[in-house]
Amino acid sequence: KIIADPSFVSSAPVVNPPTASTAAFQVINASVTIQNITIITTNTVAYGILASSANVTISSVNIDAGGSPSNLIWTAGVAITSNSFVSYSSITVQNAYGLYIQGALNAISNSTAASNNSNFYALYLLYADSNTITQSFFSDPPGYGAFFTSSNYNTISQSTLKANNAGANLSPLSLNFASFNTITQSYILNADGHGAFFTSSNYNTISQSTITVDSAARRALSMSGSSNTINQSYISNTNSGLCGTFGGSYNTISQSTITHPSSGTCLSVSGSFHTITQSQASSPGQSILVAGSYHTLSQNRITSNISGSAALQLSGSSHTVTQSYVSNLLGYGIKLNANANYNTISLSTVIGGAGGNQYALYVLQDTSSTILNSYIQGSTATYIDGSTGTLLNSNILISTYTGGMGLYMSAGVGLSLSSNVITGGPQGAGIYLDQNNAGSIYLSTNTILPGSRYG
Repeated sequence: KIIADPSFVSSAPVVNPPTASTAAFQVINASVTIQNITIITTNTVAYGILASSANVTISSVNIDAGGSPSNLIWTAGVAITSNSFVSYSSITVQNAYGLYIQGALNAISNSTAASNNSNFYALYLLYADSNTITQSFFSDPPGYGAFFTSSNYNTISQSTLKANNAGANLSPLSLNFASFNTITQSYILNADGHGAFFTSSNYNTISQSTITVDSAARRALSMSGSSNTINQSYISNTNSGLCGTFGGSYNTISQSTITHPSSGTCLSVSGSFHTITQSQASSPGQSILVAGSYHTLSQNRITSNISGSAALQLSGSSHTVTQSYVSNLLGYGIKLNANANYNTISLSTVIGGAGGNQYALYVLQDTSSTILNSYIQGSTATYIDGSTGTLLNSNILISTYTGGMGLYMSAGVGLSLSSNVITGGPQGAGIYLDQNNAGSIYLSTNTILPGSRYG
């Protein structure tokens, strides 16, 4: 053991590594303890503590290389391999990694690490598996709070990861080719750039955490890879940039809140087979943009307040929206873009604006859209424009505009309309089919309620 003399009551002994040394402490034997020591270097060295052996305990150690010049420690404040413990310790460096882990089964608790260089990270896991980090704080204002490379099965809990940089990929949390990691009950903060950034990383989970950024050009959440999960978390961008992007495949957001107090988009979804469920997305601008294919949105609340656009916009094909509430009081509720084919909306409430041309559901130049068992209300409840094979069954369609329609179809090909209850505006119509439609139009057992000028 390397511990402070018990006679040091008010302060820890200070170690200043000599010139040309590797570290203040270089540990090459197993089962070594370094406890209650302060390391303040005035000479340039590679490490504060370098432990190349296993089973090293570092407790109540303070490493301070925050002075001048900026490379007093130039590789890492602390570097450990496997089966080691760091607790109640503080690491401050500038042009170096704060805590560098290359190994497995380490435990970090109640500690802080700070770096100050975009080429280094406060916490760096390289080929590091099954490590546990809890109740700790990692900050690198111009760079990365925590950076994982090819590191799997690690857990960060009850911790804060912080950065303050608008660089292209700089973020408080960056996962690169890293899988099966868990971030829980933690704060991920960036005042100017990305929040959590996943690159080719799979099966990772962020749960019960807050991701907040303030950036016009970057995103709170940027995810590629597959089978990642965001659960019971809060995601926000207080500037005009996106809250989040979802690429890859089979990623899930559940029981989470995605909010944008500015005019930007909450979430942009691409790739395939993603699931968004039991979540809330709200923005004065567009809330969710969906592209790609085979995505499922269920049991969500999606709200916007933007003219000329939609709270939920679907592009791509074969998406399902079910058991959800979608509202935009100044524009469209849901818009199915051109070539957004084979999509289904069911068991949902869709609200558009009450002014002219603020359609609750806008079906634009797509094929085989299906709308089932839903409540749809707007200036015109449903506007089908240049689309083929649209089917509406067992819906309630209500126009809230004086000259509005329950359903308006223009330049369409084919329509199946059955078992719907439809209300038009006082000077409008329940169903309006203009002269430019073609194909077979089936109307069966619909109820058009009185109150509009034309049925």
